[in-house]
Amino acid sequence: METAEELKPGVEPMPSRVDLMIPIIKKIMSGEMRLSYTALSNFMDSPKDFADYKLQKKEPTPAMIYGGMLHCLILEPGKFDERYFAFDDSDKVEELRQGGSKNPRATKAYKEWRFIACGQAGDRTIVSPKEHAHAKIVALNVIHNRASARIMRACPKRETPIDWEWFNFFFHGVIDLLGDEDMADVKSMPDAQQDKVQREIWYRKLYLQAVIYLTGLKIIEELAGLPWKQRKYHIIAVDKLGGISVHTLNERLLKHGIQEMEYYMKRFNYAILTEAWDQSYDFWSDQWTGLFMCDKAGWMYDKD
Repeated sequence: METAEELKPGVEPMPSRVDLMIPIIKKIMSGEMRLSYTALSNFMDSPKDFADYKLQKKEPTPAMIYGGMLHCLILEPGKFDERYFAFDDSDKVEELRQGGSKNPRATKAYKEWRFIACGQAGDRTIVSPKEHAHAKIVALNVIHNRASARIMRACPKRETPIDWEWFNFFFHGVIDLLGDEDMADVKSMPDAQQDKVQREIWYRKLYLQAVIYLTGLKIIEELAGLPWKQRKYHIIAVDKLGGISVHTLNERLLKHGIQEMEYYMKRFNYAILTEAWDQSYDFWSDQWTGLFMCDKAGWMYDKD
């Protein structure tokens, strides 16, 4: 890689990740840009991951599109046609196949037809009828499952946006399901079997999202002079096979999450002060060298 001294005259050096983060951090500090659970979950991986999340325009993956569609069908089914366009090309593909094309979707005729047909979508996300039909079945499973149905009845408010100030930063979040005594988040999971979901909750630190939203709601309601009551927080886990399990987060786990949030926000402030946006996992090392010590595991020690 060329250094600034080695660059040819008139050639500007490429800005570094640290340089690119300067205007973003200024916006975060001023409140023009708000922190979210998703942004912080990237920081919990490393400052570099947080910076990449903020700097890169990420195209939605098929899994993200499916998850968003499922959320819409569960929480706000009446808005599906506003947000999604089910694109069916089966008749056109069959027509071209009958005309002798072995690979209809690779033909010029198909591409021209698709361009015109997809123009009807406008700003809506394009999904296949097959994915749409599958997501509808899974959504109905969630709506009628006895555990998730109970939570949905207890939480009549859907997709509730909240904004608040915490740790001297401005936060934004959207609560999937909100009621007077309960709140819940719908999560697409690889496998909704209860033990695997609980491991996902611990490993992905999903309980920190609960801490962030519960705290945000408390701050908002207290500022508004409203009586505040601790709500139970539930995670409704659903997989692509329609498996469902609902998990209520224990108060001990939430208290632990508050301590973790205090730690992560202190480290976030430290990352801002030291402009650590190039640092990867070494940021979390206890040693100034950034190295990690790998020791014997507990099961390796003698039982006696």
